[in-house]
Amino acid sequence: MAEVLDPGRFEHLVQMAAAQSRSSKDAQIAATRIAILLASKGGLIQDITVGDCVELFDTQRRVHVRGGQHKVDF
Repeated sequence: MAEVLDPGRFEHLVQMAAAQSRSSKDAQIAATRIAILLASKGGLIQDITVGDCVELFDTQRRVHVRGGQHKVDF
């Protein structure tokens, strides 16, 4: 996703994480969440809203309550 949807901004995320001494795991989690939002909503990273983040968080919370990522729904 990072290579197709807004690659320059994803690279900027990696650079920001390194500059702030964040672990590469933290940067990967953020990049994954951003990629999920872009895949589901379209647009660029700059188009992501607080509402998009809240909606993703709520969806993830509901999935984990139901049994986590390893639960097969279909």
